[in-house]
Amino acid sequence: FNGLQEKLVIVGSGPEFGRLKRLAGPSVTLTGTLYDDELRSYYEGARALIFPQEEDFGIVVLEAMAVGKPVIALRAGGALESIKEGETGIFFDEPTHESLRDALEEFKHASFNSSQIIKHAKTFATSIFQEKVLAYIENAYRDFRNGEHRN
Repeated sequence: FNGLQEKLVIVGSGPEFGRLKRLAGPSVTLTGTLYDDELRSYYEGARALIFPQEEDFGIVVLEAMAVGKPVIALRAGGALESIKEGETGIFFDEPTHESLRDALEEFKHASFNSSQIIKHAKTFATSIFQEKVLAYIENAYRDFRNGEHRN
């Protein structure tokens, strides 16, 4: 983002914070740790969330989508489960400057529907997860009672 001279806000204070702060040019801001309303305000003011790491689930991706923001993510980990390519976000294939730069260029020409992104994020709500788990257990129990189990 220094080279692109595009605005970037990095939220959080992980182990790379000091190094990133030293590398940051004038278009890059590091906020440190943010909580609740302040974090939500950053999501709401963003054009998109960039998610360049691999995580098992990636709750940050869903937080951004919950306020209607598309995600530009590394094609790996939990992002593969939560992002619908072209509808709720864009993927890049490698954790390299070039791959991210290509995704950013694609993003410039893409169009996203905030309402559709919010609707998709809601499918990951706790209540829906609980309903799916309960339905799975009920189906498994029914199958067991009907003799459709394996020893």
